[in-house]
Amino acid sequence: MQDYLNIVFDASQDISGNRVQNISIVTPQGVFYYATDCSGSVRENAVSVHLWATKQIEELVGPAGWWRVNSIITDTSAKKLDLASTRI
Repeated sequence: MQDYLNIVFDASQDISGNRVQNISIVTPQGVFYYATDCSGSVRENAVSVHLWATKQIEELVGPAGWWRVNSIITDTSAKKLDLASTRI
């Protein structure tokens, strides 16, 4: 088990125009694909992205495993930029 994880979130559109979020994990051993989630035509905002990302991270490391998260990297979309200032 890797102690510290760097988690990368990247969003894009698939060929049908649906929004998809890809998650990769970066460790000293390499980069590993973790998951893809399709939000379809659901409108996202900073709060919904925050809740989704939190859920994904807790599924990966467990509710008490946040100490393992070394960094969280996202793309530079406006929603992700808003996420940095979101307080839940």
